[in-house]
Amino acid sequence: IAAAFMGYHSKDVLTAFKAVLWMVKKPKSTREGLNTEIMRLIKWSYLVQQKGLPALENEIKNVAVNDPILRYCMELVITNHSPAELRTMMTTAVESDFEHKTTAVPVLRNMGASAPSFGMIGTLVGLIAILNKLGAGAKDIPATVGEGMSLALVATLYGVFFARMVFIPAANK
Repeated sequence: IAAAFMGYHSKDVLTAFKAVLWMVKKPKSTREGLNTEIMRLIKWSYLVQQKGLPALENEIKNVAVNDPILRYCMELVITNHSPAELRTMMTTAVESDFEHKTTAVPVLRNMGASAPSFGMIGTLVGLIAILNKLGAGAKDIPATVGEGMSLALVATLYGVFFARMVFIPAANK
């Protein structure tokens, strides 16, 4: 986590942690939701055919604030841009929005790649602690080694677990 904060903007790392939570939530896009959006677009096209662009301008007020791309598109249509200009501007807006929404992916992939390595570092630190106890004259050597090894290997377990069960799956989703 510290390496992620050092290598990426803190906002992107925090977004990556939110993405881990999004991994277990139901996706926003559903068949019903997409059908509703398509029906709304068809309704608007009929509205423009029958009443013109001023009627569409009134519909902007009904567009949800959480859908800035659709609002932006409607504003561009109302300002009477040509279809070619609309297509170019909307393609740029959609690609920019996609890039913004996927900033968590490289952060999560990096965390997934780094976690096992940091787990191994934890294991090495644990082994150093074991050797330190042995050098200090531990009385029950098998118990000291067994206890220390079990704790040392837990760091590797956590590293691999978080990489394979949390960070990489969240990045893929």
